[in-house]
Formats: sequence, structure tokens, C-alpha cells
Amino acid sequence: MRTPERSSAIARALAAEQDGLPKDFATQVARLAEAAAEARSSKRNEVALGLAFVAMIGVCVVGWLTLGASESVGSQWLASILRLAASQPLLTIGIAGVALIQVLIYRRRAASQSFDAH
Repeated sequence: MRTPERSSAIARALAAEQDGLPKDFATQVARLAEAAAEARSSKRNEVALGLAFVAMIGVCVVGWLTLGASESVGSQWLASILRLAASQPLLTIGIAGVALIQVLIYRRRAASQSFDAH
């Protein structure tokens, strides 16, 4: 239902039922509509962030396979990754920190949405 149609439907309902509705009925309806719109927008943002994260990891894997394929063959690729991680501890800590922050942010959002839903 579009906004003008919804507004006119609410106005008709308010005009028809003067005695049965609370005085702040329109405010409650507007608050509920705004909360539903925010939930949809938040969900879209989370999906977009998730897709961006997956795309970033995909680009990293493709780059590794393309650029690192000539150096590492067979099952040695894992040993190469571990050697690289050991030789660059600050990079490894940074990547782990970013991943941890993303997980904590996602958990906080998921917990607040489930709390708001109840």
C-alpha cells in the first residue's frame, strides 16, 4: 500500500471510529510504520555488508590462487600461508582483529533486532 493510500485509509478509519480508537492512534501507527521501514533498511544493509565481505574474501582468494599458484603446488599452499602469516605478525593480527570486530558488530545487531522484535 502506497503512503497516500495508507494515509487516506488511516484518516477514514479515524473519522469512522471516533469513540473506539485511542487519541494517539495515528502516532502509534506512524511509529509502527517507521519501525518496520527501519527494520527493512537495516536488513538490506546487513545483506549488503555480508555480500561485500564475501566479495572481498573472494577477490583475495582469486588473487592468491592467481599470483601464488606458480610458487605453491599441491598441498604446500597451506604451509605457504602459515609461513606468510608467521613472517607478517602485524598483518595477521590486523586481519584477525577486523574479522573479530565484524563478528562482534553482527552479533550486537542480531541481538538488538531480536530484542526489538519481542
